Amino acid sequence: MAKELTLEETVRRRIEKKLKARSELRIHAMAFVSANIGIWLFWVFLNMSFPFPMIITFGWMIGLFAHYLDYSSKHGTIYQNREALIAREIEKERARSYDITSEKAKNDFSDDGNILLTEDGELSDSIIQELEENVTNAGRRNR
Repeated sequence: MAKELTLEETVRRRIEKKLKARSELRIHAMAFVSANIGIWLFWVFLNMSFPFPMIITFGWMIGLFAHYLDYSSKHGTIYQNREALIAREIEKERARSYDITSEKAKNDFSDDGNILLTEDGELSDSIIQELEENVTNAGRRNR
């Protein structure tokens, strides 16, 4: 039987895997740059008319981009965006399956305890009177 890993060991292995993948991507990028510099210098010194290094550079660039996408999908921003999307969808499904309605809370009461809205969502008479008084008082002050 295989030994069951502790939480620390599991986290450590995940981090080591991510760091190894990042290191491999960096090595790939450094090899791409250094080898292409060498290939292009070789081409310049030979005074060849057809730029064959362009084919090598373009092909290798596609491979390097694919390597970056692979890293990003497993450890980078693509992974993080996918995990956030999955978490949102899980919450939606959980809400549907448990029939949880996420209604927006109504602001039925003001800070001083007066009711601002009636049950059907209309402004209460007390707030309408208060607003009319404020308009009347503002008109008197402006005279």
